[in-house]
Amino acid sequence: MNTTIIFDLDGTLIDSAAGVLAAFGGAFNARGIIPSRPLSLDIIGPPLMETLGNLAGTNELAVLQPLAEAFKANYDEDGYRLIEIFPGMDEMLSGLSARGHELHIATNKRILPTRRILAHLGWEKYFQGVYALDAFSPPLKSKANMLGAILAERGLDPRATLYIVRKTVRRRSPTIYDSCWLFGDTTNWAIARGKSYFHRITLWKWLAPVMTNFRIPQFRELIKLQFVKFLLVGFINSIFGYGCFALFLYIGLHYTLAVLLATICGVIFNFKSTGTLVFGSYDNRLIFLFIRTYVVIYFINIAGIQAFSYIGIGPYIGGALLILPLAILGYILNKRFVFNYG
Repeated sequence: MNTTIIFDLDGTLIDSAAGVLAAFGGAFNARGIIPSRPLSLDIIGPPLMETLGNLAGTNELAVLQPLAEAFKANYDEDGYRLIEIFPGMDEMLSGLSARGHELHIATNKRILPTRRILAHLGWEKYFQGVYALDAFSPPLKSKANMLGAILAERGLDPRATLYIVRKTVRRRSPTIYDSCWLFGDTTNWAIARGKSYFHRITLWKWLAPVMTNFRIPQFRELIKLQFVKFLLVGFINSIFGYGCFALFLYIGLHYTLAVLLATICGVIFNFKSTGTLVFGSYDNRLIFLFIRTYVVIYFINIAGIQAFSYIGIGPYIGGALLILPLAILGYILNKRFVFNYG
């Protein structure tokens, strides 16, 4: 039995950032309002009304509702044409379809621009089903509910259904390109208990036997790219954290207090750098989970420096020796327990 594959759309198969920014610009021009900040990539991600409120500098529905309608009109008319296909997606979809896999789209985008995008790309032939939150009556509230509805409507076997999504938009969502998720028993699935019980497998390894000789090398490149970004950001974070630690030691603080203050400074700095640059997360609500991981790291750091002191290594050298192992530990904890990347 061939595996059924459900794809997310935006950020997984396509990049719609250019069209979204153009639609924001068209909406504000149409309403004669000057945005309070530049229309750049960092505004993309939050819900539409929240973004419009930030750009307009007001939460008044009398202002935001017309802006939202203008945005939708701009995007539905012209913005959707500006999307870019990620490299290799055409070949991947064609290969999967040719091998008899049932393909579907499940997206948070509205159904109208979703269908127009697929028609514009000539991808309608690949997908047996196209689903969006507003395609249901009443509209569904979450991606988890939509995936459950697709399984029920199509009578899909959860053990042979794959959902692939590139980016994490909230904790407990599936993760980036180097992984995919195989649905478990639906009685233990997201709708029943509000938690996801999925089995992680590596995407390129899974696709290799499924697609025989069809390969998608960019998946490996994406894995390497994320690791490179982790190394670079981790290096910057480590220099910043150790610089704070050394500064506090220099002004005469005990190493335990120096570690504490350096950790606090590092948490604030690292949360934004690691979250945005490594994991692509802009969800500030994760700061509390992020802090929890650094509480663990703090006590391990203290224990490590104390252990080094027993063998005659001072806190300067001890702290430096702990940089790499603590950076790796911090990455693993954040990936697993904060940004949910595996």
